[in-house]
Amino acid sequence: MLNPVNHAATRSSMSRYRVEPYVAVADIYSEPPHIGKGGWSWYTGSSGWLYRAGLEYILGITVRAETLHLEPCIPGTWPGFKASYRHGETIYEIQVENPHNCERGVAWVELDGQRVTDGVIPLERSLVKHQVVVRMGNPEQPLIQSLKEEKKQT
Repeated sequence: MLNPVNHAATRSSMSRYRVEPYVAVADIYSEPPHIGKGGWSWYTGSSGWLYRAGLEYILGITVRAETLHLEPCIPGTWPGFKASYRHGETIYEIQVENPHNCERGVAWVELDGQRVTDGVIPLERSLVKHQVVVRMGNPEQPLIQSLKEEKKQT
């Protein structure tokens, strides 16, 4: 019941709810003629927490000081996802790959085609775009074994 998308799962419930299905609302009206309509969207702290839950705890995108950390925790059936993150004028285009149907764990992280030590990306604010690739998998897996598995798949 807390997930706002459940209030707009069908065409009829969406026309009744009448607010963004990705935002927690402060009110759902119970008096005619507004029964089921959401109200005060984006005015509650719960909207911020819902956003953080999706971004930080599911997609695993967190900022600590001036560094970007990527630790996804997704359903194993997801093949991956793409996200854009802006820090100042810098855009980070993030692509998470999940070829082994993992739910968590990062085998490696690349920034602009170069492996990043410990998967930690230093953030900058200049007008530039970076490509970030995250491969989910066992972080203890040696690089040679990972490359062999990639070769098998192609």
